[in-house]
Amino acid sequence: AILLPDGTPVIGLTLRYDRIDYFWFCLLHELAHVSKHLSTSDRLIIDDLDLRGKKVEKEDIIEKEADEMTRNGLIPKRIWDKNPISGKASTAEIYALAEKLKIHPAIIAGRIRFEQNNYRLLSRHVGNKHIRKHFADSFKAKVS
Repeated sequence: AILLPDGTPVIGLTLRYDRIDYFWFCLLHELAHVSKHLSTSDRLIIDDLDLRGKKVEKEDIIEKEADEMTRNGLIPKRIWDKNPISGKASTAEIYALAEKLKIHPAIIAGRIRFEQNNYRLLSRHVGNKHIRKHFADSFKAKVS
């Protein structure tokens, strides 16, 4: 996330993981940075997940805050705590909670995978190869 000199925020995302759950988490994470962390004194925030745990303390704090805001923004803590869905969740459970929250089931599946620290779980529910295709035409137009 970058704050331009005129105060306009800009968010850059990669399509490193072409999954619905990852896209929405990253976008909301960066929006959390825009709302809470960008300022005239801190105009640039670069998230490098490979550097997590190696950054200075201030950066770790803002990353944790943005992560928490995003998790609770996508799935409110009070709802998640009442509905702890495990890695053995059925498709019906995932879709029922997604319907209740009015979010895509991939977000529920992604949260379960994160909480379990097992990214092999629920792979068919995270929306693999569903994001890049929405950007492909705009990239081709700029390259041509």
